[in-house]
Amino acid sequence: MQRYLIIALTATLILGGLAVSAAKASDAEEQRQVAEKFLIAYFRQDMKTARQCLPVNDEYLFAQYPFNGTPKLSEPKVHENQALVEFNGSSIDGKFLGKGGILFRQRKGVWYVRQVLFYTKIPRLFGLPSHSVTDVDRAHEPKVKALAERFVECWKSNNTAGMFVNWFDWPHENPRLVSGLTLSEFTCTNYTTYWKDPFINYSVKATYHYGILSYSMTMHGGLVLMKEGENWKVRGNQLIFDF
Repeated sequence: MQRYLIIALTATLILGGLAVSAAKASDAEEQRQVAEKFLIAYFRQDMKTARQCLPVNDEYLFAQYPFNGTPKLSEPKVHENQALVEFNGSSIDGKFLGKGGILFRQRKGVWYVRQVLFYTKIPRLFGLPSHSVTDVDRAHEPKVKALAERFVECWKSNNTAGMFVNWFDWPHENPRLVSGLTLSEFTCTNYTTYWKDPFINYSVKATYHYGILSYSMTMHGGLVLMKEGENWKVRGNQLIFDF
């Protein structure tokens, strides 16, 4: 009798382990699918589709504060309604590169944080400012710098309400769709962050078509995901690019 109980228990453990493995495999595949869907929509500026991949609850849009201490912030670079403050600091998790920039957008005279980008060099496809162009642009630098410092402190203290007071709601923009762009050869690998969040490391080939001409580039990067309800979502307010 005891032998049969042992056999039954062993079978139960094996089946339970297989079920857990299957669930993990399913999660990994769903994470890859939502990552691909988000990236295609994001680069094409298809905000309607991109929103489907983002958390409904704003406080889930940002992942954990990734720095040891406070990163060094550069002087703002302002061009009309867009600004960039680059940063450099020690990262808790190497997936976050330790450097990049905070992107800002101005609307009706007020500056907002649009997104945090991690990169080793400025991605050209974003058209980020390389310097403050005019005297009017330079006059906005103190406001942008103060907002950058305030935002980093809120992030560091996990003050999500403070972060979103000055957040630019870019997922609800309606920009013109990017034409002549195709994305192919999408590959990705599942990891987890230092904070145990799912992390997708991806590679994708972007091809821009100009009539009979075309230009291709391969982009590498990462996305942090979280589960909201029954669905995997992208923490889309911070993106990682490693060109």
